[in-house]
Amino acid sequence: MKNLADHLLDVLENSVKAGASRVRVTLGWTEKGLFGWEVTDNGRGVPPGDLTDPFTTSRKERRVGLGLALLRETAEQTGGRLAVFPGARNGAVLEFETDPGSMDARPFGDLARALVDALACWPEVGFRIRLRPPGGRPGVIFDSGEAGEILGPAAVREKAVRVFIHNLLKREFAQAGIDTQFGCAPGRPGRNQDTGEK
Repeated sequence: MKNLADHLLDVLENSVKAGASRVRVTLGWTEKGLFGWEVTDNGRGVPPGDLTDPFTTSRKERRVGLGLALLRETAEQTGGRLAVFPGARNGAVLEFETDPGSMDARPFGDLARALVDALACWPEVGFRIRLRPPGGRPGVIFDSGEAGEILGPAAVREKAVRVFIHNLLKREFAQAGIDTQFGCAPGRPGRNQDTGEK
């Protein structure tokens, strides 16, 4: 995976393949200044075994699953972490954190595009997207269930609607200090703006 957006889309696909009809995605900053996300779903839950082991997979077409193993490596290379555990009632929770100021950090990529792609690929799934700004509490910035009630469930497949949602998410991310290239939060030490060096 080239960037965090690719990883995020892979995680959302895992939720859908596990039969989730509702997925909540919370992106943003921890109190320690790390960036991460939490994906909570109501799918089949967490199967036994280490899901981040590359030789453990629920896929039937091949016996090796590298997605979560690569995401764990991406997190740990920067001093972050990856955890997968059962949800409060059922389903699964995945928590990912990374330090975007680390020399080993991956570019963020277009996180908004990854979310819009998920909305368009799986319009039958209710996605609730929340954002946690630096030092703040998470707030909902998009709810596909509410949008579907107003526009119709298949509206997200229309180009104009996808463009609108993408622009909305990018604007919200920018206000929360998420830079699509390096992800530095406002006022947080990171890459030098002029030279690209630390």
